[in-house]
Amino acid sequence: MTAKLKTQKKNFPAEGKIPYPSKVFAIPAGSSWLIHAPLHNFNALLTEEDIQEIRSNKVNMQDTELAIINQLIQQEPHLKPKQKQGELSDEFLVFVTTRGCNLQCTYCHFDGPTSPQNSLDIQRAKEIIKWTAKRRSQRQQKTKEEQPLRIHFFGGEPFTTFELIKEIVEFTNKECLKNCIQPFYMATTNGVLSESMRVWISENFHKIILSIDGEQDEHDRHRPINKDHGSYQAVARSADYFSKSKLELHIRGCITSETVHNMKSIASNMVKRWQPASIKFEPLTENTLTILASLYPPNPTDFAKNWYHTFLHLRGTGVDFAYTPINPGEPRLTSCLVGDDAIVVHPDGSLNACYLSPSDWEKHEMNLKIGEVNANGKISIEQSNINEIRELVAKKDKCEDCFCRYSCAGGCHVTHTHKGAEYKYDDFCIGTRLITASLLLEAIGRPDLISSILDDNYYTDRIPKGTQGDKLTTIIR
Repeated sequence: MTAKLKTQKKNFPAEGKIPYPSKVFAIPAGSSWLIHAPLHNFNALLTEEDIQEIRSNKVNMQDTELAIINQLIQQEPHLKPKQKQGELSDEFLVFVTTRGCNLQCTYCHFDGPTSPQNSLDIQRAKEIIKWTAKRRSQRQQKTKEEQPLRIHFFGGEPFTTFELIKEIVEFTNKECLKNCIQPFYMATTNGVLSESMRVWISENFHKIILSIDGEQDEHDRHRPINKDHGSYQAVARSADYFSKSKLELHIRGCITSETVHNMKSIASNMVKRWQPASIKFEPLTENTLTILASLYPPNPTDFAKNWYHTFLHLRGTGVDFAYTPINPGEPRLTSCLVGDDAIVVHPDGSLNACYLSPSDWEKHEMNLKIGEVNANGKISIEQSNINEIRELVAKKDKCEDCFCRYSCAGGCHVTHTHKGAEYKYDDFCIGTRLITASLLLEAIGRPDLISSILDDNYYTDRIPKGTQGDKLTTIIR
C-alpha cells in the first residue's frame, strides 16, 4: 500500500462497522484513492486493495498504517461543523444601501441601472447600529474578548449613496466609542469613484473589494459605464490609489469562456501593478443578460485547470489567490452569509440573512427575513425564522454525498441548493470538486497526481457515481 496520513489522533477504538460513513469520502487520484475525512481532520492516499479491505471490514492488522487509518475513520468525528444556537449573534452588519448602480454590467444578475434608485433610510440605519453596538459591548464585557462591530457596505453600487455611507460611518464611530468597541469597515465596489471619494475611503475604511475582470478590453466589455464608455480606467485609478494606502485591497474578477485561458496573465498583471492582499476569480453565472451579450461561462474543467496553474504561478508572491467556495479551515455548514448570523439590512429597512432580493428567495419557497427596523425605529427579530435558516444550511440533500460538503457547503443556498434542487453536479460543482481535490493532493504532498484528476471523468460526470456519491461505503467508477 501507499498512504499519506495527516492526523493528530492517537487513541483508537476496537474494530467495527464504520458508524459515520457519510463523513468519510473516497475519490480517485490516478490509480490510487484519496480518503478525505474532513471531520476527522485527515487525508490518506490508498490503493484499490486498501479501499476494498476497509469496505469489507477485513483490514490486515499487520499493515500498521492501514489499520490506523481504518480505526480513525471508525471514531466519532472530533471536528463538528458549528450550527449557530440561541439568540442571533449578529456576526456583522451588511448595509445594502441601494440596489441602484452607476454601471451597466453585461452579466449583472441584480437590476443595475434598472433598479429603483431608493436608498436606505438613515434613521433606520442608526437604530440597527445602536442596537448592535450595545449587544457587542455587552458580549465583550461578558467574554473579555474584543467584539468589533464589522460593517460591510454592498449594493448595487454602495458608493452611489456616498453621503449616506459617510453619515453611517460617522455615527458608528461615535456609538463604538461610547460602547468601548472597535469598528471595522469594508465595502464591495465597482471602483468608479471620484478622487475625493478615494481619499475619504482610504482614510476611513479597512478593506475594499474591487471588481476587475481582466485587461482593459475585457473589463470594459463586461463592465461598461454606458454603450460608449468602459469603466476600466476609473477602477484602475482607484486600485492604484488604494494599493498605496493603508487599507487592504482585494480584487474579485469574473471569468468567462473567453478569458479563462488568460487567467494566469490577468492575475500576474494585477499582482505586478497593485500587489493586492487577495485575488479571487469566479466563473460567470449564465443568465438572460449574459446570453444577450454573447458571454458564456467557462468550461468547468478549463476553469479548474487554469485556476490551479494560476495558483501555482502566484505562490510566493504574498498575494492570497483563493477560490471563494473552498474553505481551508475548519469544516463548515455554509459558505455565505446565510446561516452565519449576519444581519443584512435592505434598503426598505428589513433585516435579512441574505443580500439577494426577496423575490429570488420566494421562487424557491424560502424566507430569509430575520426581522425589520420599522419607520418608528423599533427593531423586531423573528427568532423562529433564524432557527429555520440555521436548519436550512445544515440539511442540503443535494450535497450530502459530495466530498466538498463541509468545505464548499453547497455554495449559494438561494440559487444552487434550494428546495427541489436537482441531484446532479452542475458546472459550479464540477469546477469546485476539481479544485478541491487538487488542493487536497497538494496538502498531502502529492501534486504529481493532480494532472490525472483534472482529466478524470469521475469529476466531470454530472450524475453522482451510485446512490452514495463519494462516500467510502460505495465506490463505483
